[in-house]
Amino acid sequence: MRRVCSAFGFSRSSHYQGRSTQTQRTERDKPLVEAMNHVHGHRYKRHYGSPRMTAELKDQGFLVNHKRVARLMKAHGLCAKPPKKKAKTTDSAHALAVADNALARDFTVGQGQVR
Repeated sequence: MRRVCSAFGFSRSSHYQGRSTQTQRTERDKPLVEAMNHVHGHRYKRHYGSPRMTAELKDQGFLVNHKRVARLMKAHGLCAKPPKKKAKTTDSAHALAVADNALARDFTVGQGQVR
């Protein structure tokens, strides 16, 4: 380990400290991730993205930041379900009569009328 650390230019103690810090962070995030899974999957039918999730977790008493919530959601595969596409309501291929041109305005441009 000494050779690897010296080759990359950092001390062995910083390597071991980084490993323990990552483990501590994972343990600290475990209750938060469980709450996120509950909110995301069970209560709200997967419609919560990171902004709404942050607000909900704050309401539940967690001290969180939107960046932390977004990072954890991405790491655990939680994402908001996109809204459904709206149904097309206009049917241009109908057989109904077209309304008359009541103003009788002509919008065609002739050839000599360039400005």
